[in-house]
Amino acid sequence: MHSLKFEIPEFKMACGDKISVEVAYHTEGKLNADGSNAILLTHGYTSSHNFAFSDTQASEGSWRNLVGPGKAIDTELYYVICSNALGSCYGTTGPSSLNPKTGQSYGTDFPKITFVDIVNVQEQLLSSLGVLTLQAIIGVSMGGFQALQWAVSFPKKVKNIFVALSSIKGIKRPGSLAEVLKAADGWNCGRPQPGALTAVLKNLREKTLLEYGLKQWALDQGQSEEESINYIRCLAGRWAAEFDPNSLLVLRQAIESFDVSEKLNEIRARTMFMFSTTDKLFPPSLSQEIERRARTAGLQSEIFILESRYGHLASGLDWKKWELKLKKFLEPIKDSQINARNAQFF
Repeated sequence: MHSLKFEIPEFKMACGDKISVEVAYHTEGKLNADGSNAILLTHGYTSSHNFAFSDTQASEGSWRNLVGPGKAIDTELYYVICSNALGSCYGTTGPSSLNPKTGQSYGTDFPKITFVDIVNVQEQLLSSLGVLTLQAIIGVSMGGFQALQWAVSFPKKVKNIFVALSSIKGIKRPGSLAEVLKAADGWNCGRPQPGALTAVLKNLREKTLLEYGLKQWALDQGQSEEESINYIRCLAGRWAAEFDPNSLLVLRQAIESFDVSEKLNEIRARTMFMFSTTDKLFPPSLSQEIERRARTAGLQSEIFILESRYGHLASGLDWKKWELKLKKFLEPIKDSQINARNAQFF
């Protein structure tokens, strides 16, 4: 799928470093005259700006059934943008990008990033496109962190956020990903030769997809045990061949350090949190603490628990079960856009 490109010649990061940044992004729909009908979609840890437009089931289950003409996120009404996050490896500047100071890829020398950096890059992209107001930001997993950071960093620009299968604070999982990669044959001090870590990444991805609920979905589609495992292995192999291991480390560090739990009072956007009953990464038990903190902060928020067998991939694989909830969440926005459009003719 073709990606558009946006360049920032000099971007100052929160850590103080300055780098040139290229951003890969995808858009659907048309921006209206006053730049107010935009919706930003924000992707998860290991996926890309095409997670809502591709056929793969490995990127949060894919949201392609939720975005398009007449769908929940209606591209006949909204201008929909999704950009690859800073530090990732699907066209946006990250560890695999060329470091102009050395003439080699950044590798482990890529600057430490935060979600403030990720969001600031997106804000410059959207400004270049003429977007003045974001009617909504809808993000899943790590994308939920982006949505929340947007609402904290730019409260006057963001009217609504939908945070799916995510939380207000980053997570640290047992077992260090960095240790696994650095102990692998072929790590080469963070400069692995092409394909040197493919087997390691494939194994990590298989375990992740199994934990995230993809096998259960495959079985429910009528696949046999063997077919479901082969399907997951195929997806894992495809991902392992293209994802940069250093991006895993850079984004993981940002994820673990993310925390807006004490900044919810800075958010002005109407907010929806959605959890999946079988999600092991962001279990629905987190909703109790979020609800308490949101109430204390005076945040206008709602929590929705999605009944699903598909764990952390439920937002895409079980899209039919929350499509109506998303439509209702966007309904006030839809009505305002239709009224504004009709007013042009009177």
